[in-house]
Amino acid sequence: MKIVIVLAFCMVFGGCVNLASFDERELFNYSISHTQVHGEGTSKKAINMTAGIKTLNDARPSGDRRFTMKMTDLPAKLTEKLFDHFQAAGIFREVHYPSQPEDVLMIEGTINRFMTYSRKCMGFSPFDFCVNDYVDITLTIKDSSSGVIIAEFNGTGGDWNGGSWIREGNLNQAFKEAAKELLEQCYYQIIVGLNYQKVDFSDGVDKQEALYIAQKYCAQNNFTHVAYERKHFFPPLEQGVNDSDGQWLVKFIKNPYNIYLVFIDKQTGKVNEDKAVYNEDAAKYFPSDAHSDDYW
Repeated sequence: MKIVIVLAFCMVFGGCVNLASFDERELFNYSISHTQVHGEGTSKKAINMTAGIKTLNDARPSGDRRFTMKMTDLPAKLTEKLFDHFQAAGIFREVHYPSQPEDVLMIEGTINRFMTYSRKCMGFSPFDFCVNDYVDITLTIKDSSSGVIIAEFNGTGGDWNGGSWIREGNLNQAFKEAAKELLEQCYYQIIVGLNYQKVDFSDGVDKQEALYIAQKYCAQNNFTHVAYERKHFFPPLEQGVNDSDGQWLVKFIKNPYNIYLVFIDKQTGKVNEDKAVYNEDAAKYFPSDAHSDDYW
């Protein structure tokens, strides 16, 4: 009788948390391959370094924790799954969890969100429920010896499921999306960060250093303030550096409709953010044959 009363209350007054969806065997029963991370027909060489992973820090709000009460040792379990993904993706020569003293790079991370909840979809029907799942994880890559941050990036994933009863959510899919975003960014963000460390600002910056600075700037900004789509598109399909009135003009192209220009001061290496331009505004900085191979 009590079960019937509780269920009726859930249907009428807004939804109940669906803890039944937290079958940990299902949550981690999948893998992300090298091809899924790097794309078809690509053969990215592993970064020739060892990396260690520390257990993720659990920084979820209290509401998220309430929705995952039945999942014990969540940070450790998510870290173990990320470790499996890093191994499968082949981003590093070796990756260890737990980390080892000889690891050159250290991967630290934070679970910002990891939750699911069910709620009513339609106010006029007591039988329609939706389930929302959301995962948000940030990773930071550091030099183990100096503690210098080489790269920091974020991965998110979500799933929405509507139905005519209390439907199970899909945290599995949400976490998979977040992990895939992290892996896609990881390789290039680390390469960019390592290159940026090579820049010597004491004697001005040369053409190669200007490219490294611009790559770092774009990687940090993740192109989200200039790209039409939500996801980053680094590295670009084409890039180049040219002299422009005492500044280095660095060009990034994803396709003819996604062009981004970064101006670097030759003396200080500072990015001129006020002068950064995108797409149609970029044309004024090029001659009529700006897109020819000879120009760059």
